[in-house]
Amino acid sequence: MEAAEIRFSLQRPQQHRDPSMAPTITAALINSQENLTHKLRKPLVEKFRRERINSSIEQLKSLLGPEFLKQQPDSKLEKADILEMTVCFLTRLQQQQQQQHPAVDSAAVHR
Repeated sequence: MEAAEIRFSLQRPQQHRDPSMAPTITAALINSQENLTHKLRKPLVEKFRRERINSSIEQLKSLLGPEFLKQQPDSKLEKADILEMTVCFLTRLQQQQQQQHPAVDSAAVHR
């Protein structure tokens, strides 16, 4: 093998690029549209999530209305207050049920 042949064989072969495989403007537009759709949809999804949370908190407030009035009759309750009072109410309710039916609850706990 001559020196010219050795150099040629050691060189990296040129890659042939098929023009049909190159990225196109259409692909860029599709990606751009997907990003735009996501950016437009995200706030809407977040709005619906907040509405569901607020609705559930209002339902808790109405279900436990008398309990809330006992604790803070004249003040406007924050969402955190409603959740804390709900937890306290459910904890007391659970304790009352355990006192009334200790055998049933202990069997359920040990399953």
